[in-house]
Amino acid sequence: MSEDLQNILKIIHESFLRDEEKQILREQVEKDGSTEEFFATMNKFLITELYKRSNTYEKVAGGLEARYSFLEAEYKNKRQELNSHLEKHLSGIDIIDIIAKKKIFDQYYKDIDSIQKIYDKEIRESYSQFFALAIKETI
Repeated sequence: MSEDLQNILKIIHESFLRDEEKQILREQVEKDGSTEEFFATMNKFLITELYKRSNTYEKVAGGLEARYSFLEAEYKNKRQELNSHLEKHLSGIDIIDIIAKKKIFDQYYKDIDSIQKIYDKEIRESYSQFFALAIKETI
């Protein structure tokens, strides 16, 4: 087996093409060598796969961006609700009542932590779902 043929077989093996396509290319190059027809077939497979992956990337990126924007807006709204709730509770407290203020702020920070954890979980789950979709569509 010539060095050129070995290199071509290595490139085919290491490519991101599907196994069926790799098999077609291996058979073709082993039978006829590195002909123009072989390279035309290889280019067709590569272009098709790159186009497919590009479409998948655009779909995943667009979906992630939309989901992230939705979650970000939802988080900001909940945070604003908590801020309004805090202001309302603080307005009814005597300015020097530090104990009451501490209790209100402790609850406020607990609520902020809670919505932050929910937001973080939603973001992680969204990334997992979209990456699973990307993997499924490129295999």
